[in-house]
Amino acid sequence: MARNPVVDGLPSVPVRFKSQNLSENHGTAAFVRWIADHSVWKSDLDSHSDPDAVEPRTMPTHVLRVRLEKSGDDPELKWEQKWEDDDIPNTNMKEIYGVIRVEYYFLKQKSDAPWHKLACKFGAQGIDSLFRRNAKFAICESKASVHYDKYLKYIAVGPGGHGRKDVFDVLGTIKDPVDPQRTVLQMSWRWVLIKIDGMIAGGDMRRVRKRDPSLQAAADRDYAARRAIARNARDLRDMMSGEIERWFNYYGTDPFYRLPGKYKLVAARSAEFVVPDADLPTTEKEFDWPGEDRARPEEFIRLDEYEPFLSQSGETRLDDDDVPLYI
Repeated sequence: MARNPVVDGLPSVPVRFKSQNLSENHGTAAFVRWIADHSVWKSDLDSHSDPDAVEPRTMPTHVLRVRLEKSGDDPELKWEQKWEDDDIPNTNMKEIYGVIRVEYYFLKQKSDAPWHKLACKFGAQGIDSLFRRNAKFAICESKASVHYDKYLKYIAVGPGGHGRKDVFDVLGTIKDPVDPQRTVLQMSWRWVLIKIDGMIAGGDMRRVRKRDPSLQAAADRDYAARRAIARNARDLRDMMSGEIERWFNYYGTDPFYRLPGKYKLVAARSAEFVVPDADLPTTEKEFDWPGEDRARPEEFIRLDEYEPFLSQSGETRLDDDDVPLYI
């Protein structure tokens, strides 16, 4: 299986903290944490996304743990910027690598007329990304995998190419809630409507009451976010087909790597000491995409105009004044 040479070439990052007379074999460990998006495009996210619309930058906890047995004073540990597929416990943690590229594409590479992100998978009933620009909506389904060779073949075709059909084997199906005997293809019009109805239902849920003020504040934020998503979903449901764009993007890499953004050391300890927070370095380390491994137009397909998908979903290409068949 092909490996991503750009990611394979990422060097380890030195992590230092102060400690004296550290003995060997005592499980010295340090912990880094992602704290913010990269400064080059954080302002785009902040100004073109609703609260809670950006997908959480989730990475497995153990890959943010820096560990090395070391003796002596002021030990230096090394944090690996990359890890193997087996270190990622579920597909959601892989899909963030596709979703973050959608954000970059719609907000940064379309900067002449950027879209506004309304929702991520957390509040959108399985729709990975929901955007709006004026009266238009865009929905994007993201997939990411360890198949770097498949990704290279996919992007080599170029935008709108017809050699990508094999990638659509990653699209799933669900049972139609109205007709359980019927399977519905992901990103088909019927699937979109089912998800929209779920978004509306989520916004109509009653507000949760908590005894703890901090928990209540979190519950209120969640409630407000779901209500906002439901309002947008009602607009989306009423849209004509020409005002809704369906997109798909695919990314593959082996190995995976730390997400772009700012990181800092948040804890360090061993069996015989814990470094006080005040003694931890306050310096933040910022990482960009590895080399040229950033979102590119070839990763994205406008499904409404892509014949292999329309054929698989049983749809036909719609004219701008047509209404999608939701039944």
